[in-house]
Amino acid sequence: MKRLSQSSVVCVWVLGGILGMVQGVFGQDYPPFSANVPPGLDRLADRLVDQSGRLGQEVSEALGRQFPNGNDVLRDVQEFQQTANDFRNALRDQRDSYRARQIYTGIDTSWHRLKWHLNQLAGQAPDVARIAGRVDEINSEIHQTLGMNAPPQNFYGNGPAPTGINETQRMAYALVNRAEALAAAVRNELAAAPDGFSVIRQAEHLVRLADQFHDALNQGMPLDQAAAKFQPVDTSADAIEGWMGANPVPPGVQRAWEGFASVEHLIHNNLGLSSRQPQGAIPIQPTQPGGQSPVLALAAQLDQQTDAFVDAFGPTAGTVPEGGLILNDAQRLQNSTDQFRKVAASVNDPGQLAYTFRDVQNNWQRMARRINRIAQGRTGPNLGLAQAIGQTYEQIHRILGMPGYAPTLGGAPDFPAYQR
Repeated sequence: MKRLSQSSVVCVWVLGGILGMVQGVFGQDYPPFSANVPPGLDRLADRLVDQSGRLGQEVSEALGRQFPNGNDVLRDVQEFQQTANDFRNALRDQRDSYRARQIYTGIDTSWHRLKWHLNQLAGQAPDVARIAGRVDEINSEIHQTLGMNAPPQNFYGNGPAPTGINETQRMAYALVNRAEALAAAVRNELAAAPDGFSVIRQAEHLVRLADQFHDALNQGMPLDQAAAKFQPVDTSADAIEGWMGANPVPPGVQRAWEGFASVEHLIHNNLGLSSRQPQGAIPIQPTQPGGQSPVLALAAQLDQQTDAFVDAFGPTAGTVPEGGLILNDAQRLQNSTDQFRKVAASVNDPGQLAYTFRDVQNNWQRMARRINRIAQGRTGPNLGLAQAIGQTYEQIHRILGMPGYAPTLGGAPDFPAYQR
């Protein structure tokens, strides 16, 4: 890594000015990246495991009353309990609250989608609703303990896709996730660089700015006001991009930047900003008149990859631990990818596409977590097929600015794909 060029020094100087200025305007700063896991988090994880187990028992009893899709809901609850247990176990060796927050984000995403399905049972199964309420309360306490943002407004329900400021809030939530992934990649890959400390500080402050932008948004806010509040993020991101353009950048940092740039690009369009678009983002709209959207091509590829996995894995599922459950996960993923492909063939709106992609996200997260638990370092053609799904999924997840992180096969469940 070479030392900062003259243009790089200018970028650092500009960003340093922004850093001091913004800290003077905003009161509470983002939690430090080096902070230890907050006390009491392990006890909350214990309670989450306990109550999700009770929830599984109540849903199992409610199945006798012939609920539609009851078996799938029961499997989801049981998988959620296992995931909560994995999180609790991970805390025994995990002392970094930043990493714990990233890991828990995927669990939180799964819970909000599962909670909507459980709400459909609430009227006929009050005990299910009661225990689900307890799980939701614990989830909220973990949010507060880890300093996590609230989930995007109206994104996990069953109404119309969010629009206007609600869609901005969804993108702002994802922007914080992507800024965190960028900061993590910079810390991992540039710590030994001569100018690494300066770049790390820049990336970490970008997270704080993104988080302040997220927190500044509220229901009914005009988009022009939201655009004004985005300006510090825009300026800071431009400075970091200027440094990257003047210096060699490791692949992990480049991928993380592209993830951030994709959400920044969506926010630019959502807010009607005239400032320069970030480099590295893949547009959702066709690049040429009459051309095909990159999302549609990726949706078709994901659909084909999922079909290939089901066809290859199905005959051997009985010989693999939890093979039947993995096959069920894959078949549900198959249905959701097919539905997403159909929507992508006629829709270019990022909000509607992201809303449709929620089921793909939920099904892939569950399948990836299960495979990671079972694989334990194993290799083979079926795992290769699953990894191909994960790579395509990550690209769509990035382009659409989905909340949370794309899970990585062969790594910790729900940990950002940018950190390996």
